[in-house]
Amino acid sequence: MACELLAISFDDLYVGRATLDMAFHPNLKALSGRTVVLTGVLAPGHDHDIDAGGHGHDPRRVAPLIITDAPGHCPDCAPAPVATLQVSGLDALPADAVPGETMLTLTGTLEFGYAVDQTGHASFIRLTRASLVD
Repeated sequence: MACELLAISFDDLYVGRATLDMAFHPNLKALSGRTVVLTGVLAPGHDHDIDAGGHGHDPRRVAPLIITDAPGHCPDCAPAPVATLQVSGLDALPADAVPGETMLTLTGTLEFGYAVDQTGHASFIRLTRASLVD
């Protein structure tokens, strides 16, 4: 039996995007476990320095891989809340991928709920077993 792909957008994940009232979409839990297709912008990588209380941006760093709805912004530094989705399972990014600019269309299993990955990064919304859609 083939998996039915469901095309979604960040509007299916969040309500009130880019406002201080941004929240998880009320129907998000029903999407959890579904195989979905979603397009987002590759977020700039983070280089957190817990001792210094901040972070830097390293465009070569992609773990954890995050896609956003806001081109050009680090989700932590944006002037308004940014909708994000953590991605796992993707073998490689396109060679010409530029964090903050490159749009990626991905497919995978949508997961909703608090989880911490093997690297210690926490997330509430994830796309697991992800692959690029041509």
